[in-house]
Amino acid sequence: MNTPQYYIIALLFFSILACQWEAPKKPLNEPTDQVRLTDSLILSLIYDNVEKSKEACCMKSYNKYFSTVTADSSEFTQAHWKELDAHRIEYFVEHIEEITEAGITKFLVVLGGAGSSCHACPGVCAGAVFVREGTGWKLEIYENDIVVMGQTGYPVNEVAVARVKDGYGIILKNGGIWQGVNWRYFSVVLYKNGVFIEALFEPVVYSSDNWSNAENDIFTKAYAYTSHIWFEPGGGAFDDMLVHFQGTILDKKNQKPVHLNQKVRFEYKNGLFTTDELLPE
Repeated sequence: MNTPQYYIIALLFFSILACQWEAPKKPLNEPTDQVRLTDSLILSLIYDNVEKSKEACCMKSYNKYFSTVTADSSEFTQAHWKELDAHRIEYFVEHIEEITEAGITKFLVVLGGAGSSCHACPGVCAGAVFVREGTGWKLEIYENDIVVMGQTGYPVNEVAVARVKDGYGIILKNGGIWQGVNWRYFSVVLYKNGVFIEALFEPVVYSSDNWSNAENDIFTKAYAYTSHIWFEPGGGAFDDMLVHFQGTILDKKNQKPVHLNQKVRFEYKNGLFTTDELLPE
């Protein structure tokens, strides 16, 4: 191959390569032209103090940023303060979700607050909304106790946000093992126009199994069920919430597992999601 042909082929190759190249896609919820809304920035704007955990034995948020706040009863609802009963709270960022209100992009933040660490002690979740202001961020809304739930001082280990009628539904999940039975539960907080609404009177168990007991005892019958949670249009101020339970559950009368396939609809009435249907025990 002579030199002119070589240059022509090379030129064609690099031309094709250039046409196929795409600029790196911007990660979701990560602005490139302004300061990112990081965990440490969020905590600084809300609490004006930030630390980074180092001891794995002391915090769920190992190697993450957190802020320490002195618990003040005046900043809690009476019911939440009675449930929490903590002298100090360590807040850390659990979830950041991009939302839209009145055509404006904002960021909904869920924070977990760790309190006392006894087995039955709950934690607290806080909620905040940030919006861009120039090259920085403005804290629009902050509520330090959108829900009190959890155990061993920690409120939540999984967060999901879904669009609901004129607002957003925040699904908060936690769970644990008690006497060999694994159970997981969720609570729901609704957000609309700067207001957080605790929408369940008490958490709902959405998943359970007794495998820890059954695998070592031939006389114990094993069962396990889980469920899917979503929202769809209804007649209330917010969409209805549906929970579809599937799997097996223990028939206590006969002490044997039976098939479970139950869809439960919760309607939003008088500020809460309620249902007249019986939930799996």
